[in-house]
Amino acid sequence: MKRKINIGITIGDINGIGLEIFAKFINSQYFEKIESKVKFTLFGNENAVFEYFKSLENSGQLEKRLENALQSGSLHLVNINVKPKIEFGKIQELSGKLAIESISTSLDAFLQKKIDCLVTLPISKKAIQMTKPNFIGHTEYIADYLNAKDPLMTFVYQKFRLCLLTTHIPISKVSGEITSETIIKKAKIFAKSLMNDFNVVHPKIAILGLNPHSGENGAIGKEEIEIFHPSIAKLRDEIQIAGPFPSDGFFAFGTHKNFDGTIACYHDQGLIAFKILSKGEGVNFSANLPLVRTSPDHGTGFDIAGKNIASFKSLKNAIMLAVKITKARQKMTK
Repeated sequence: MKRKINIGITIGDINGIGLEIFAKFINSQYFEKIESKVKFTLFGNENAVFEYFKSLENSGQLEKRLENALQSGSLHLVNINVKPKIEFGKIQELSGKLAIESISTSLDAFLQKKIDCLVTLPISKKAIQMTKPNFIGHTEYIADYLNAKDPLMTFVYQKFRLCLLTTHIPISKVSGEITSETIIKKAKIFAKSLMNDFNVVHPKIAILGLNPHSGENGAIGKEEIEIFHPSIAKLRDEIQIAGPFPSDGFFAFGTHKNFDGTIACYHDQGLIAFKILSKGEGVNFSANLPLVRTSPDHGTGFDIAGKNIASFKSLKNAIMLAVKITKARQKMTK
């Protein structure tokens, strides 16, 4: 009998929609389909979890299903001794402290080989920054905690896979951060992930230009001529890569469908198109980490928290992708 894949779940911000969508997944047909092959470990505060569902509108069925999963052993709860007050939609220091303790405890569990992969529920960075002022985001924190270099922020929806050259930096700094070294390094990392994590044998990669119309042959910026074209020429000895493409037409006319992966220069260049195309069902995947980490591609939903109207589709896809990539990596190591 094969060992079940143990999926760690961080609690996220307890005043958001994270626990709601996780319980909705547990209550769904998708959970029933994989229950025999996986188990879940939730890192949170037990009292706060059940207080959450007592405060959530019309949550009787969700709370009951969660209790059944705990009793059956499909779900295990690792208790963290931080209990915030349930106040849906509010930013609290204690909710931020529980969120960051949940992440840290889950990473310790991974290092101790107690979990195989990790799905992180949405956090409030502002709440976490009340106790950890330098916190930037999940990807950076996890990489630092695991002493991993060059994590690659990647987004996945069906066969549309997108990564970013730069992440959480001001737009005024983007151009200065894009160098030939950055393009070559991240393109190689992306190609490796497409091969190893997504089983794409010979990945075709597209890279978007930085400037409008990819610089119009230098009329609207020199980066494409001076940085992008020489980098792409060097990469073509090792990987299939094309570009730089003007981003507007690239997405508007569906050119992304001709490639296994797309590299965007900065956050909004890639994410606006991705979120429109994925329609709330996309997944955030941190490539090039020793740990398989995914998350739903949305935030805490403070504006709808407590109303029991949030969709769990993005989380469902994040869980399924974490299982798929974990299996692919386990197969490689055999």
